[in-house]
Amino acid sequence: MIKKTKKKIDNFFLKIKNYFLNIIRLKATPHEIALGFAIGTFIEILPAFFGMDYLLALLVILVYPKVSKVSLFGALIILNAVILYPIHALNYYIGNLIYAGEPTVYFNIVFLDNLINISRRFLIGSLITAPIISTIAYFVVKKAVKGIQEKETNV
Repeated sequence: MIKKTKKKIDNFFLKIKNYFLNIIRLKATPHEIALGFAIGTFIEILPAFFGMDYLLALLVILVYPKVSKVSLFGALIILNAVILYPIHALNYYIGNLIYAGEPTVYFNIVFLDNLINISRRFLIGSLITAPIISTIAYFVVKKAVKGIQEKETNV
C-alpha cells in the first residue's frame, strides 16, 4: 500500500517536471514564459468562484497576446493541484492579522456574519500575497527557463 502511494506521488511529480520542461522548450522567450506563469500565479492566488480564474486567464490572453498561453494555464493547473491550499491559509492568516483589532460585523444572520468576516480577511490577505508570490514566480521561472534554454542550445 505504501509503495503504491509512493509510486503515485513520484509519478505525479515526474509529470509536473515533464510539463515544466515542455513549457521551457516552447518557442518563446524566457520573459514571455515567465510572464505567463507569473500572471497565472497571480490569478490563481486571488479568490474566485469555480472557473472564473480560467475566464480571467482567457481575457488576459486576448488583451496580451505575447504572454505564453501554455505557461499561464500551466500555472493555473499546477498551483491549483499542489500549493493552493497552503497559500489560501496564508492569505487568511495575513488578513486576520490586519483585521485582528477590527470589530466583527454583525448582520443578525449567522451565515452572513461568518461569510463577510472570513471573506474580507481572505481577500485582503490575497491582495497582499498575490503580487509578492507572482513576482517571485516571474524571476524564478525566467532564470530557470533562461538557464535551461541556454544549456540546450549549447548541447
